[in-house]
Amino acid sequence: MARLISKNQSRLPEIDFTAHVWKEGLTYVSYSPELDVSSCGDSVAEARARLREAVSLFLEECSRRGTLNKSGLSG
Repeated sequence: MARLISKNQSRLPEIDFTAHVWKEGLTYVSYSPELDVSSCGDSVAEARARLREAVSLFLEECSRRGTLNKSGLSG
């Protein structure tokens, strides 16, 4: 599990999400199936860090559009 903590606590909740990481050629791919968000990097650590950033941006956009459902994220 990965954990995302928003820098702006008033806007986004703290959430846990699964981070699957695998290698495709020379690139490590990271994916969160709960959110259907993915990213990649040159190492496992970089792929995971970029996934956390992608999830953060995804949640910020959901919040901006008013589609962020707290009950869906908490359980």
